[in-house]
Parts: sequence; structure tokens; C-alpha cells
Amino acid sequence: MVELDQGGRLAGRAGTRPVAGALTDFAESSFTLDRSNAGDRTWRIVPDLSAHLLVHVEAGRGGAERIRAVVVGARRRYADAIVTRRRLTVGVRLTPGALEALGGLSGGALADRGIALSEFWGDESQRLLDEVAADRRAESVRHSLLGFLSRISRGRRPPDWRVTRFITWLRGARVACLGGVGRELGISNRTLRRTCRRVVGFGPKRMARIDRLYRGIALGIAARPGEGARVAAASGYADQPHMIREFHALVGETPAAFFARRSRPGHIVQ
Repeated sequence: MVELDQGGRLAGRAGTRPVAGALTDFAESSFTLDRSNAGDRTWRIVPDLSAHLLVHVEAGRGGAERIRAVVVGARRRYADAIVTRRRLTVGVRLTPGALEALGGLSGGALADRGIALSEFWGDESQRLLDEVAADRRAESVRHSLLGFLSRISRGRRPPDWRVTRFITWLRGARVACLGGVGRELGISNRTLRRTCRRVVGFGPKRMARIDRLYRGIALGIAARPGEGARVAAASGYADQPHMIREFHALVGETPAAFFARRSRPGHIVQ
């Protein structure tokens, strides 16, 4: 989730907005990141239950600009994206499981990787690229990308109800005990595991770990020094060492190192 990248440091620059209307079945938010005046070399992208539609405007040879439109699947763990050539990134964060609903593309086939939009939506992808080439201002690119999503989602059914219901359950559960979740949702645990792996790209246990990580990130951004134990308990971790181990496994570093990226001092989980 790019707006939580770099320990939340990009949050003020992301220009994130919720989507509205019929698109809410397929997308949660859109964002723009203009890095024309930024010195970032890499962005650490955190794990995510959602796939993203992204448009990158990049510096090319001889001062020319290159435009890329890609779809990136859900992520099991972090990735470092090199952004030295990027001038603008505009994206739409899809709802978990939306890839399959938008065109039969299995989330499992795209987990932890990305491909060009043209691989699945050729004509519409070219229309999007033409629109961006004609007007590369951030808000115009956002409008074009949302228009692309509107066209490819027209007439499509919403994502698999089993995944949607499980996500709702996860976000409402402070501690995710998965033993009886299938029964609560009205399906077998085996069916839930199989569905999540096909539609999202990984199983319920990994999804619960990532959801808990997000709670830790959100609470950690607002925490004061020395509140690590409180953040861990409120996020659903057994204790602070458990949270530190999970951060290292999923984000590649400790909470202290992750939140140290923030531009405002003092907001570091010790």
C-alpha cells in the first residue's frame, strides 16, 4: 500500500482519495505521487492484500518521457522499487480479489509480480496510454486511470463474496483466530483457503498476518517513543517481540527502522 510506504513518510504526498459510485466494488482508493522535486532513490513497498493499477511517467533518454501502465498483484512481503527515473506515479488500489472479477485474471497468477495492462486489456490500455500522453498532469492521469477502470469493470460482477466477507471479518477482529472462521462465514475452512489462494494469491493465514501488520503500521505512525508494547497489544500481537519478528519477516526490518524513515522525528516505535 504505497501511502504507508517508507514508514508513512509518503502519506502527505500521496494525494489519496477514496473511489465512489459503482467503482467501490472494484477499488478502494486512488493516489498520485509526484516526485519531480523528491530525492527518493527507492520506495519500500509493504505487503498488500490488494492489487494495483499503476501509471508511471518516467524520464527517458534525451529528455524524453516514457509512459508505462501496469497491473501489480497482491504482495506476500515487501519489495524495494527503484524510482530514480519516475516523475509521476498514479495508481488505483483495487479491492482484494478484484483482478479475477475484472477479467478472469487469477490473483494467484499475479501475486508478487506485475505485467503490462496491455497483456489483458489491449485496446483499453492503449486508449489509456494515449490519454496520458496527451495530458500528463497528475489529476488528468488520475481521471484517465479511473476511466479505464470504469470501462473494464462495466457489466462485471463484484469480487468473490467469500473473499469479501473474509476481509470484512478480518478488519473487524482485533485478534484473528482462524480456527472457526469458515463456520462463521458459512463455508468450510478448506473452501476458504482454496478461494483465497486462487482469488488473492495466498491463504487466509498470510492475509491475517498482513492485516495485523497494517494495524501495527497505523498505530505505530501515531505512537510516541516507548509505546511499542502498547502498539503490539492493540494490533493483535502476542507481545512486542512477536511484533518485531513479524515486521522483520514481512517488511524486511524492525519497526524502529521502518518508522525511522518518517520525516517527523519522535514517531518511532522503540
